[in-house]
Amino acid sequence: MATKLATEDIDVLVFWKKHQDKMPLLTRLFRRIGSSQASSGQSERTYSDCGLTVSERRANLDPGTVENIELINMAFKAGLY
Repeated sequence: MATKLATEDIDVLVFWKKHQDKMPLLTRLFRRIGSSQASSGQSERTYSDCGLTVSERRANLDPGTVENIELINMAFKAGLY
C-alpha cells in the first residue's frame, strides 16, 4: 500500500482525513498523538511559581523543600487543600 506524497507542504489533518479509509489504524494513532498539545504551559507556570518561591532571601532552600512547597501550592490552586 504505497501512497505517493508530493514534495510540497502537506496539511496533515487533510492528509489523514483523505487517507483514513486506506490506513484506519494509523489514522486512529494519529488522532491520539496528533491531538496532544505541543505547548508546555503547565511546566512553564510551575517554573515561574518556583521562581517566586525561591527568592534571593530563600536561595538556600533545599530542593526537596521547594518541591514540597510547590506541591502544596498546586494542590491549593486545584482546590484539593
